[in-house]
Amino acid sequence: MPAWLLLWYKEIIIGILALALLICLLKIRRLRRNLASESRQKLIPVITMEVNPRKSGIFLKNEGNCYAKDVCLNDIECRLDYDFKKMVTLRFDRVGFIKPDEKVKLGLRIFDGQYEVPAREAESLFAVLSKSAFEARLTCANIENSRYTIVLIRDKERSRIKQILPYQDESVCP
Repeated sequence: MPAWLLLWYKEIIIGILALALLICLLKIRRLRRNLASESRQKLIPVITMEVNPRKSGIFLKNEGNCYAKDVCLNDIECRLDYDFKKMVTLRFDRVGFIKPDEKVKLGLRIFDGQYEVPAREAESLFAVLSKSAFEARLTCANIENSRYTIVLIRDKERSRIKQILPYQDESVCP
């Protein structure tokens, strides 16, 4: 076999090995990103909100893989739309601890201006509240005491998470 043909085969084999090395390096990079994402998921609480008019309550559910503690919701300004539009303020009690996949009913008080709405009337507002849109900001800590701010968006049908950020905002309950 001529020497130039052997040299040509050698170049092809080196090219194939270089391509295989590049593919392996890209896969390792992707796997490292996935590993970092999975480890972050185990450390960051993922909390969602549900408004349930049948149970007359607002519930928080921890859909993450870690415990959430010291959960605090900011007051929510909400426009109730029945025969007329009415602005009310929703104030929530703190929640001490939420396990993964656990749902907790929030202690809620509704205020019309500076006056608290009586409990009987507040229960009748949940049907209207379940169709109202608002934005909620809450803070919580994971088991390692790292605090996070979670911004929830409630549209007329469901709630979703807008953002999960490391805690920095002083306007959200500490």
